[in-house]
Amino acid sequence: MFRITLMSLFISIWASFSHAQQIYMPDVTQEKFETREGVIDHLIPSPPANRQRYYIAEFSAYESFRHSWAWRIYKNDDKNTYLIKSWEIHKSEDRKSSTEENILEREITEGLAQLIYKIWANSILESKYTLTSAWGLDGATYNFSTYLRAVGWISGETWSPSEELPPLWLVDLGRTIYKEARADETSALSETTKIKELAEKISSYKPLKSSL
Repeated sequence: MFRITLMSLFISIWASFSHAQQIYMPDVTQEKFETREGVIDHLIPSPPANRQRYYIAEFSAYESFRHSWAWRIYKNDDKNTYLIKSWEIHKSEDRKSSTEENILEREITEGLAQLIYKIWANSILESKYTLTSAWGLDGATYNFSTYLRAVGWISGETWSPSEELPPLWLVDLGRTIYKEARADETSALSETTKIKELAEKISSYKPLKSSL
């Protein structure tokens, strides 16, 4: 009985200490730079850009020195099928507005739509802010968003990932789906070997143990 009580006390003290280690104290004078060195293995929360309609998943690539591009997966309720729409994003000369151009649309299998929905939803739900610097001057910003019924639109993003971690794999997956979606419009887009490999890497990843 005494051993159990002592063990319970030890666990309580350890848990309290662990919790205390998670508390971050910013500089109230705001004179200190708060960024830290490190790597980011998750998305950063971002405001959803598209709230015009319900959709399964959306991916947008905003690149510095060339046209940006995007795709969106949604359900066609009239025919009970799933479609993927892909397009280029062209900025105006003054860069104050943009248009969707070279739009393509094709059917996507329910299995692939479900796979992407699962990966997007879980990756976005695991997004969080971090003290590790996540942005730069050039490069590209990649945005991931989805809609969850009764929850709403949720979104996360990453900037020019280079480490062999989920943000890079997610971008690779988004880019692969874009290329595949525009390669052949005659049949429904389905899982390819590369899509399966990237999906497995993302789904089996164990997050880094980092407080902030």
